[in-house]
This record gives sequence, C-alpha cells and structure tokens, in this order.
Amino acid sequence: MVIVLLTRSKTLRAVVSVLEQGTGDCRVVDFDDRIELIRYLSLRANADLVVIDADTDAQAIPFLATWRDCHARHDLPILVTGQYLCATVMRDALASGVDDIVAGALSLDELQARAQRCVARRRMHELESTIIEYGGYRFDKANCRCTREGSLIHLTAYEFAMAWLFFSHPGAVLSRPRISEKIWGDEASAREPSALTRHINQLRRKLGLSGGGPVALRAVYASGYRLDGPRDVRH
Repeated sequence: MVIVLLTRSKTLRAVVSVLEQGTGDCRVVDFDDRIELIRYLSLRANADLVVIDADTDAQAIPFLATWRDCHARHDLPILVTGQYLCATVMRDALASGVDDIVAGALSLDELQARAQRCVARRRMHELESTIIEYGGYRFDKANCRCTREGSLIHLTAYEFAMAWLFFSHPGAVLSRPRISEKIWGDEASAREPSALTRHINQLRRKLGLSGGGPVALRAVYASGYRLDGPRDVRH
C-alpha cells in the first residue's frame, strides 16, 4: 500500500513512519504543500490512499476532492485527520466526498485499520461494475466484449482495458501515466511513450472516436486524454 501524506505535524509523521517500518507492504510519501502533492499524484498512478492533516491545511480537502473528481481518480480514497477538527471542517469534508475522518489523536492501530477499510471499500466498488452503456456503446467486462449499436467490435485485451477506463469516466481528463498503468501495470515504466499513442490511435479507429460522431476521444494539451460525449452513463 502506498500512502500519500499531507502534513507538517512531526507527531503524525512519526505515527505514519512506524506503520511504514512495521509492515512490509506499506510505503509512505509525505508532503507539506498541497500543490506538490497534486503534482506527485498527476505524474504517478500507484497511490492507494491520501491522508490529509486538516490542522496543516484544511483547504486541501475540497481542493484534492475536486481534483479527484475532475481526473476520475475514484479509485483513490481520502482520509482526513486532525486533532483540532471543528464541526464546519468535518461537515464540509464529508460534503466534498472524503472517505473517512478521524478527529483527535491518531494511533497507529486506528490508522492501519481505517486505511485498510478505505482502500477495501474503493476496490470493492470497482469490482461491482461489470457493464457500461454510453453513447450507443456497451462494454461487458466479464466477457471482454464491446458492441456499438448492437454490432460487435473486436478489441484486444489492452484495447478493452483502455476503453473501459475512458468510458468509465467520460468528461474526465486522464493522464498518460494513469492510462499506461491501467494497461500495462508494473511494466508501464518500461514502455516507450509512443506505444501508448499507437494504442490510443488504434482505439479511436476501431471505436470511431476521432470526432465524427457523438462520442470522441480527444487529447488535452499537457494533461492527457478525455472522452467527450453525452452526460449520462449507465453502469
């Protein structure tokens, strides 16, 4: 598990570092500035949980929640903590869609339990979605099957994984690192950037997403790619 931490608290950093040292499957990346944290998340796709210390920067909560929505990072849970959390901050945090809040001192055991629960919830939600219908397209994840207006379209496993990612998050800008991680997993860093471009161009051709129809896959300068089309999507 990779935990991304935003705090200036030495106490909280100490608690999280003990978690990192005590388990073999946990790594912590910490920041004291929300912009640097967002930049890190934008460039890397392997974060499992973000922990925000509201005592350090309460405004980072809606900031990160909005970024998560705009970039379709619904796989990334947000846990808010703070020893001096007021009712207004907690209310606004819940309204923005954070996954959990811990008020008061955070112990090692509580952090570990809540982190695992947040991650498990998000992963379970992803597993529950097996059908997507959008703009005349239908994707059946269980059978790796894609149709457009009822006509079968043959996609490779890589192409289907990429299409599923885009059609799961229409209107959201998806970064190239995140797309690569979804397609190639741990091998993403070893792939040439041109390989992703070729796969995206091939997907556009097969699905007719070059801009002549109601659904189009567009490049967003210096950010990634976005699927544009109707507002409604059914899972």
